[in-house]
Amino acid sequence: MVTSERLKEDILDHLEWDQRVDASEIEVKVDQGIVELAGKVPNYCARQAAERDARAVPGVTSVKNRLEVVYSTEVPCVSDEELRSRTENLLLWTPEIDASDIQVNVDNGAVELTGTVDASWKKSRAGDLTASLSGVRFVLNALAVVPAQNVADKVLAGEIMTALKDRRHLDLDRLDMEVRTGVVTFTGVVPDEAGYLAAYRAAATTPGVREIVNRLRIE
Repeated sequence: MVTSERLKEDILDHLEWDQRVDASEIEVKVDQGIVELAGKVPNYCARQAAERDARAVPGVTSVKNRLEVVYSTEVPCVSDEELRSRTENLLLWTPEIDASDIQVNVDNGAVELTGTVDASWKKSRAGDLTASLSGVRFVLNALAVVPAQNVADKVLAGEIMTALKDRRHLDLDRLDMEVRTGVVTFTGVVPDEAGYLAAYRAAATTPGVREIVNRLRIE
């Protein structure tokens, strides 16, 4: 059993190693594997990176990300209207995403994506692209996944399990999956962050998946 203090030290080591993150501005709290990150980061990508760094530490079961994005005064201020225009253009210029059914709303740097895409991985891709823009303080990815074809739950489950068998970081005996009306729910235990992401990606890239609920615990 890894102590909370040891986990905290390991997380801080990960954050200090990551050049995208300024660990001096981040406060880490750990309670029985549950991590809370607080403080300030210079951009939204750093906020995401800090959370992923924490999740990657063995022994971490969940992460509460309360980091605030505070841009340097040297970074030119971006208005909400300009940020909305940049987001829309970036999505339109991304060939693998049909952005014709995506709406973008911005309020004080918080970007909300609504509308539809036809695959779960495209929803994630749209969110990541939005997060990369300067001026973004928060991303609410409310895109709905509407597959081009309806696939029976039994067929979906079989295809996802086939994909999971190729993931080296997973022990399928300790992982449970339920598929209901296109919604995939994972429960169980994975050994590390790589296993957590592998399960998500296997489902996200399977045609017909509408939503993924990832309740896996990292051991």
